[in-house]
Amino acid sequence: MTRLPLLTALLALAPAAVAGEYVLTVHGTVANAGPAPSSGPFTGVTSGDPVTLRLEVFVPGTVVSPGQYVSYTIDAAASTLEIGGAVGALAGGNVALQNDFPVADGIRMFGAPLAGGGSIAFECGEATGTMFSSADISMELGTLSASIFSSYNFLLTGNGGFVEIQPTDVTIGVPTIGSVFCTAGAVPNSTGLASSIFATGSDVLADDDVTLHVANAPANSFGYFITSPTDPTSCVLTGGPGQLCLCSPVGRYLNSIQSSGALGTYEHRIDVTAMPQPNGLVAAQVGETWSFQVWHRDSVMGTATSNFSDGVSVTFR
Repeated sequence: MTRLPLLTALLALAPAAVAGEYVLTVHGTVANAGPAPSSGPFTGVTSGDPVTLRLEVFVPGTVVSPGQYVSYTIDAAASTLEIGGAVGALAGGNVALQNDFPVADGIRMFGAPLAGGGSIAFECGEATGTMFSSADISMELGTLSASIFSSYNFLLTGNGGFVEIQPTDVTIGVPTIGSVFCTAGAVPNSTGLASSIFATGSDVLADDDVTLHVANAPANSFGYFITSPTDPTSCVLTGGPGQLCLCSPVGRYLNSIQSSGALGTYEHRIDVTAMPQPNGLVAAQVGETWSFQVWHRDSVMGTATSNFSDGVSVTFR
């Protein structure tokens, strides 16, 4: 399995999963629309259209064969099929990971219903059993190229249509939330890379489930997260070494100063009822957008300095 370069170290540290925390994304291209569906969202699909199938799944899954075959229920509310510019929602279904069952590895979704009618099926396999080491989805994070598949089946059927799709890759990961910004303003640190931030969890305020992650920080450097409820596009960027991309007022998570460790990563789960601001803790509200960075120490040519990651904004709903 080819690992995602930015996410690998952080995903390896991910906490135990909850419903919908793992996502399986399949990219491909329409090979043959013969014919396209006569109703529903995909009436206009043609050969060559790009395809993205995004499945969020509930965990733990149902163990069919211990260590070999586990079936995961699809979180239909968060799962979509996109072909060209058309998007359809899933209406249910299951997807399974297969490890050495009986000798082959694979992903099996035999036919998940779509909200607009019809169904989408995706299966791929690797006959020698080297694709996966486990049927536990949390242990198989990364990207698979379709070139390793010994067989596959990727079909949209129903509503009078039969659409064959050629897969190009499959990624298993955790869904990110929010929008990354200030990437152009992020200044490389002593690793030669700029520290990169992203958020996982849920942007639903009542879920209180947002975790911030940072990669590519200098190893064993102390740092802490900062936050602001002000639109980051409305302020003039400032900085010394590094780039502060947040607007005033800026709050600091001083109770969560941490070391980046050997991997050069930071992680912090925020409390939406206690967002730091200069005058104390406040509760986030539905409709508000909060932005985050990490501020960390660094050393360049033996001189102590500091730097910032890029930023991520989360709008709560």
